[in-house]
Amino acid sequence: MVDNIGKLAKFKVKDHEEECVLEARIEGYVNIKTSDSKKPSYKVPLTFRWNDVEKKVLVTLNNCDNLEYPLLLGRNFLRSDFLIDVEKDSDD
Repeated sequence: MVDNIGKLAKFKVKDHEEECVLEARIEGYVNIKTSDSKKPSYKVPLTFRWNDVEKKVLVTLNNCDNLEYPLLLGRNFLRSDFLIDVEKDSDD
C-alpha cells in the first residue's frame, strides 16, 4: 500500500439517485478496525459542502454498501464550524 501513495485513485460514490466516478491522489492509508478484524484503507482528500460550509478533508475509501450510514463525517469536517447537540433527537 505504501507504494501507491501519491498515485491517482478512481472510485465510485453514490447517493440515493445516482452514481459517479471520482479521482483523487492517495495521501496515505490507515488500518480500519471492525468488530472482528483490521483492514487497511486508503486516504484521499475530498471536498465536502453542507449549506455554506465547504472543507477539504481526508476520507478513507471503504465499501459501505452494507452499512446503515454509508458516510460518516468526523471531527475533521465538523471542527470549528459545528456544534453537536447529543441530547437532540434526530426526529426534531
